[in-house]
Amino acid sequence: MNNENYLEKLKESHTIFNDLNLDERQRESLKSLLSYSFGALNSLRNKIAELSQDIIHNEEYKKEKLSEAKSELQKTLDNQFNAVKNRFALAQQELQAATHQEPKDSNEKLLQFMEAKEIRDNLRSLPPAKRTEYLFDSVEAGDATVLRAVESQPLTSDLISKDVMGKARKAYNKKIAPQQSEAVNLAKSDLEAAEKIRNLTLVALGFVERGV
Repeated sequence: MNNENYLEKLKESHTIFNDLNLDERQRESLKSLLSYSFGALNSLRNKIAELSQDIIHNEEYKKEKLSEAKSELQKTLDNQFNAVKNRFALAQQELQAATHQEPKDSNEKLLQFMEAKEIRDNLRSLPPAKRTEYLFDSVEAGDATVLRAVESQPLTSDLISKDVMGKARKAYNKKIAPQQSEAVNLAKSDLEAAEKIRNLTLVALGFVERGV
């Protein structure tokens, strides 16, 4: 069964999956999670059918066995989701390595600290719009000194808003490490989709248990 069919089967199984729209790349990237989600629903149905035909054990035993089956299914589902989460974390680490350079020694660290303070002092003398312009001009030039200076500002400082800083950091990352930056974006998109798949599957497992 191909990846697209797993998604279609999930939609056929429960209508709550109808809002789950994945492109071809995501279906391939998340194929393990999709196939497990489909398999988990079938496994729970089969377990419920098996226990319903059990005439030897009492209801308490059946309830315990069903609970154990559900716990195991959810544990494996979490493991599948965590694999996607780990891919996102790895992509972030690779981007960090490509766009951040630690000081070689204490002297360089001190020089960077003094330079950052000087940059922040200069920014304070400028109107807000000019601060932003100065920041993005340096980012476009592939220079991270202004960006680092503002990122390392004291918590009480508000030279440039967090929203603008986030955009500046993304622009710099894309400029310096386009491949790693794109990898993070794709991994983040996969993680968001995986979280939705996981949550929908948990809801669907509840439906199966209740016979909905």
